[in-house]
Amino acid sequence: MPDPHRATPQHPRTHVPARQGWRQRAWRLRTWIVAVVAAALASVLTAQLQSAVNSGITLLKPPGLPFTYNVRLDPFDRVECRDRVVATPPDRLPAPPVDPPVADVWWASHEAVDAGTTTVEVLLQGNPGETVVLQALTVHVIRRAHPLRGYVYRPTGCGAALQARPFKVNLNRPAPVAEPQPGSQFNPVTGRMQPLPPVGFPFVISNTDPEDFVITATAIRSDCTWDLQLTWSSNGTSHTSVITNAGQPFQTTAEHGLPVYVQASNPGRAWSPAPAGTRGTGS
Repeated sequence: MPDPHRATPQHPRTHVPARQGWRQRAWRLRTWIVAVVAAALASVLTAQLQSAVNSGITLLKPPGLPFTYNVRLDPFDRVECRDRVVATPPDRLPAPPVDPPVADVWWASHEAVDAGTTTVEVLLQGNPGETVVLQALTVHVIRRAHPLRGYVYRPTGCGAALQARPFKVNLNRPAPVAEPQPGSQFNPVTGRMQPLPPVGFPFVISNTDPEDFVITATAIRSDCTWDLQLTWSSNGTSHTSVITNAGQPFQTTAEHGLPVYVQASNPGRAWSPAPAGTRGTGS
C-alpha cells in the first residue's frame, strides 16, 4: 500500500523540439475545433427539439420507453406544403384556414389524403441517463388499393426544410425500405450549410445527442396505407416501436392524371386551375 505521506515523484521535464511542439499544438487545435463543431451541431439539434416544444409540439414520453419522440407531417417551418386529393370539386371547397394545426383538422374533415408524397418527421431524444441504439427503420405497407379519384389541391408556398437525416421510401416496391439520402447541416465555424453524405442506421441517441429523421414516401400507382417500425435496443434488450400518425396509419395516394388546383389570388374564389399542362404526377 503506498505511503500517503510520501511525496509523489515528479516526472522529469523533457525537451520537445520546435517542429514536434508545433505539430502537437496543431493537433490540439484540430481536436479542439472538432469538439466545438460536434458540440455545436448537437446543440443545434437540441435547440430544434426545444423549438418544437415552444411551437406547441409535444414530445411524447410513453411509459417504459428510454426515449421521448415526436411525429409530425409536413415538417417545413409549420407551413402547409402537402398536395392533397379531395373528392369535393373546387367550386364547392372553400379556402383552408391559414394556421397549420387548424388547417390539418380542416383538411381531415374533408377526408383529404396526401397526394403523391407524404413527408414524416420523427424527432427522438434519449431520457436523462439513457443511451439508446436505433438499429433499423422499416416500412410496413398495410394495404394497397387503386388510386383515389378526385382533385389535387396544392398549396401556394412552403417553408424552409429542416436540418435532419433525410430518407426516401418508394411505397410501390414489394418491400419498401427507407433509403438514406444526402443532406445538409449548418456549420457554426464557417456560418454556412455544408453537404452531408447519406448516413444509414444504426444511430445512437441520448439526452444530449438527439436525432431528427425526415422520411419522404411516394406512391405512384396505388393508394397506400402504411406505418413505420423502429427497432431499437437499450440495456442489452431489443424492441420494435410502431410509428403512426396519432395512432392512425399514414396514407398516400397516387395523383397521376388528376386535375390540379392552387389557391386563388382573386378574393372572389378559393381555387384556380394550375398552369396549363400541370397534372398530378405522383412523383
